[in-house]
Amino acid sequence: MPPLLDAHCHLQDAWFSPHRSRLLADLRAAGITRLVVNGTSEADWPDVTALCASVSPSPQLVPSYGLHPWDVGNRSPTWLTTLRATLDAHPHAALGEIGLDRWILDSARPDDPRLAGLRRAPIEEQIEVFVAQLSLGAERNLPTSIHCLEAFGPLYDTLRTTPLPARGFLLHAYNGSTQLAKSFADLGAHFSFNGAFLDPRKERLRALYTML
Repeated sequence: MPPLLDAHCHLQDAWFSPHRSRLLADLRAAGITRLVVNGTSEADWPDVTALCASVSPSPQLVPSYGLHPWDVGNRSPTWLTTLRATLDAHPHAALGEIGLDRWILDSARPDDPRLAGLRRAPIEEQIEVFVAQLSLGAERNLPTSIHCLEAFGPLYDTLRTTPLPARGFLLHAYNGSTQLAKSFADLGAHFSFNGAFLDPRKERLRALYTML
């Protein structure tokens, strides 16, 4: 079996703390040789750095830094400068998790605890921040992980009109249509599969991934 890669995780999250040693041992046993650890906000970028520096050599943890659309509304005025400096300090890091999310605007409950304390940035503001990060990824040709929920139209329009990394980009846990998947692939997209898609109720998504 070829080496296995986890292309997108948030192992830096505090709730993993009591379980990390066991989890890393299980990953080694399962043949997972590399994990991309995705930062989502200015607050957790240092946590990603510290975690990736503390685990070696197997599985290798690859740091990735970005401003997630859920965190766009709470960004500081210097967020982009901080992101550039973080990437400068870690030249082998990736970019992301970045992207667009209409779910938080149109579908999420007002009292969803995962969104507590977050200002839900309108889609226009999300696009502005997304374009700034995409341009940075294109400038440096960085591996880039993109999140999208209920915003595939705006995502496609943004990707086709914005500079992109020459190496392509990852649509993480893609759950859009088959038709759009082809359009995204033509722009250089790769697609990652979420383990939650194995749920028996996710038949459409499993069928989608057999066609990618």
